[in-house]
Amino acid sequence: MFMLYSVKTLHYRLFDKNIDLTQYRIIKSQSAQHGNLKASFYVLGASHAVILQSGSTSLCELVTCTPGEAPDNSILDLPGCYHLPTCASGKSWNCVVNLETLFEIKEAPAFYAEYPPVNCFISDYPVPPVPIRLLPQTHIGWKFLTNGIEIETIHTYPEENSALRSFSTFKFLEDFHEAA
Repeated sequence: MFMLYSVKTLHYRLFDKNIDLTQYRIIKSQSAQHGNLKASFYVLGASHAVILQSGSTSLCELVTCTPGEAPDNSILDLPGCYHLPTCASGKSWNCVVNLETLFEIKEAPAFYAEYPPVNCFISDYPVPPVPIRLLPQTHIGWKFLTNGIEIETIHTYPEENSALRSFSTFKFLEDFHEAA
């Protein structure tokens, strides 16, 4: 199926379960653990997924160009152009999501927060060998909190001179410092 990779078609989705990522092209992945909180980060083409597991809680943050309605169990479904802070919660967690579309970019935007090298990575999107000014990229950075995690991503679309930044804060109400 043909997909239009564009900042205009991006959607932020949050699920209260793991999502099967085999339907997506995984370019790069990395995992990190803090206490009982495991975070797995995936670059999916020009988008991303983050799977969080803490105790019996599983959440999946997914930003993709996938068209149509959100699948069942979607807690949030926001178009990439949605710019108001949005909250969601379950019985053992809550989160706040901020999306920001950036236009007229000349270079990849910097993260708002500072992340140590072990808590961030950048992945170029493979493109055909044609001369372009900048490669499309996905930047993912994270910081563990006392009771959760902050995640910041940037997806650049140089052919449109645009980017999408997402900033999510997840807090868990259960003590995830206990061994699983």
